[in-house]
Amino acid sequence: MARAGAVLLPYIGIPCRILTLADLSRTYNGHAVAEGFYQGTYGVIDFIHGYLFYDKTPFSVYELWMDKSRLDAYSLSYRDLYSAVGISEYDSTDKSNVYRISGPNAYYLKLIYTDHHDQWIMGENGLMKN
Repeated sequence: MARAGAVLLPYIGIPCRILTLADLSRTYNGHAVAEGFYQGTYGVIDFIHGYLFYDKTPFSVYELWMDKSRLDAYSLSYRDLYSAVGISEYDSTDKSNVYRISGPNAYYLKLIYTDHHDQWIMGENGLMKN
């Protein structure tokens, strides 16, 4: 849904990028949201949960990440997703983008079909130790 928002919002004049959120304390626990640029700043929009982070002005992912108290009204599992954030500038109108249908790669297929019992199973936890 974040990608759909990032494609549709520019058509009503709101530039948008995709954010990847991750709770590093739990295995394979992430979420994608959008961040639209309106009223002179970025604001997080979660199309899956129907959240628009706004109080007189939009709240950017940076503001939510730096001040977790802005997330107090949300569940702990949702707040914890803001422990790590990646930003993807996403311009669906860029003619150099090549869009094609593809399936999940071997890594994602293994995640989908393996009961990991909340344990890292492919060494990813070693990436966070550096």
